[in-house]
Amino acid sequence: MSEATIKSDEYDLTYAKIISNDSKIKFEYTIQTNGLWKKDLDIRIKGLLPIIEQGEIQDFDYYVFYNETTNEYNTYPSVGNYQCIFVSYALKNQRLMLIDNYKVSVN
Repeated sequence: MSEATIKSDEYDLTYAKIISNDSKIKFEYTIQTNGLWKKDLDIRIKGLLPIIEQGEIQDFDYYVFYNETTNEYNTYPSVGNYQCIFVSYALKNQRLMLIDNYKVSVN
């Protein structure tokens, strides 16, 4: 797997590419059979993501939004402040995008 991480004041952004065909097959089987990975991203959750990445996620096929504060997956949070992680995966080029150390405020 190859990867690169971009750190900002607001969040960390990591891109990774699965380069082993065996790993690709295993990983894609897992995300297609694991209930946490979604093919459709809730528009409200998309709105919580950093602006630049909102435009980029249309190139991805599977998504997981994890709210570390509430320990919930793929759920739009109620009013409050939260620490979140977002992961997306593109089948076409075996690419993962991870947004980590990301604070979300819902009013």
